[in-house]
Amino acid sequence: MTSGGTPKSTEPKFYDGDIIWITPADMGKQQKNLYFSDSNKHLSVLGLNSSSAQLIKENSIVYSSRAPVGHINIVNSLYTTNQGCKSVTPYQVNVEWLYHAIKNVTPYIIKKASGTTFLEISATKFSEIYISLPPKEEQCRITQVVDLLNQKISQLD
Repeated sequence: MTSGGTPKSTEPKFYDGDIIWITPADMGKQQKNLYFSDSNKHLSVLGLNSSSAQLIKENSIVYSSRAPVGHINIVNSLYTTNQGCKSVTPYQVNVEWLYHAIKNVTPYIIKKASGTTFLEISATKFSEIYISLPPKEEQCRITQVVDLLNQKISQLD
């Protein structure tokens, strides 16, 4: 799991680069999509290296951890995020299955969030969320069924 960071917004050299920089606001516009397409802002390598932001591997899951808690997408390319996001890089797990598993436990994650101005799930609490892990073949079967059901639901709209 990886948390994000934000370079100084007053330094133009930190922005307008090639690195996708995801915020919860960007994610909010893409919640009907399984896969994240692009962000409003991009970081330069200088911006990445001048902040606590980290480069995250492609095919990872980005999850908004505040303002609001619960937006989720899979990102197909290298990216970074601001501090309002947590990213999960799967290892020997079907990424689409993990997306659905995390999305399914979002009501529980929201209950674990805290805060006065807005809710936030900390990195520690987020990393403590338990998701049972079926064998990889079963993960693929579950993903196929969920995708089929989502297609049928979208045909009803």
